[in-house]
Amino acid sequence: MKLLFKQDAEFSAQFKEILGFVDADFRYINVKAKLLTATQEFIDLIGDAVYNEIVASYEANTTTQLHKVFLAQSAIALNAYRMLAPNNDLVHSNNGRASRKTDKQVAAFEWMLDRSDKQLERDYYKALDLVLEFLEIEKSTTWLASPKRLRQNQYFVNTTKDFEEYFPIQSRLLLLKLQPGIRKAERDEILSVLGVSKFDTYKTLILAGNGITAPLLPMYKLIQEALVYYAIAWGMSHLSVQLLPEGTLQKYASEQKNTLSSKVPEQLQTQLAEERFLADANRIMKTVQNMLTQENESDLTYVNPQDFIFDFGFDENDNFVDS
Repeated sequence: MKLLFKQDAEFSAQFKEILGFVDADFRYINVKAKLLTATQEFIDLIGDAVYNEIVASYEANTTTQLHKVFLAQSAIALNAYRMLAPNNDLVHSNNGRASRKTDKQVAAFEWMLDRSDKQLERDYYKALDLVLEFLEIEKSTTWLASPKRLRQNQYFVNTTKDFEEYFPIQSRLLLLKLQPGIRKAERDEILSVLGVSKFDTYKTLILAGNGITAPLLPMYKLIQEALVYYAIAWGMSHLSVQLLPEGTLQKYASEQKNTLSSKVPEQLQTQLAEERFLADANRIMKTVQNMLTQENESDLTYVNPQDFIFDFGFDENDNFVDS
């Protein structure tokens, strides 16, 4: 695996230029293992083909592609450092672990470390978003033809514009991460309500890329909105809180206050938010069910009972019939 970093005496200056907040003498040997892990995670997201193009630009020092290279380096470096930092805060000796303390430095308070960890995670996700944004704006054929990007096109909600019509995410990364939740909701919730025939009709139009025709559009918009809420509900228990948009979880006061006089939402808060989004999605699907019921009723032909001639086969001359 080729890395986007120099592995010599110039590494410290390069790493400092990318991250900015690290020491100028940061050594490659200290972060090598985390760079390998972070690079593999980056490849898992964008695919081997796209990564190899970035490596080729890095090695060729192509001026027009340096911005894309720098964005990729930033994402990988942030991920590597945030994985390294918790262990790097401690001294690992033969006598066990101890906090670092010198004449010039003292150990940070736990709340400082927590806040830094969360900010590093958010910065990492933002850096990945910038990479994806660049690939989309650049209209990279390699990226647009990648399996993960092609898979996104088959869903009822497949762009950030679709998503943000009902809930602001402002993140291509989050849309990719929510793909399993969207797929699950389509299979478990949408298909069971629409039925195979109508579900396949919508899918055919989506894959054809011709847009949804006017008669089908109102129901399609409701399905999209429900899917957005189903997807976010799924993300509550499957994704990091730091990946979700600010405000998805409401902060609440605590006796243990930080500088924002609030604390990060706990598991109960996540569960309550998940239930709220599920309730919104289920309410919308009730409306879809009612629309389908009305469609089915309009397809029925009314028959006047008086139009029928009932012949029970009675013979008036039969002795068993009382005339």
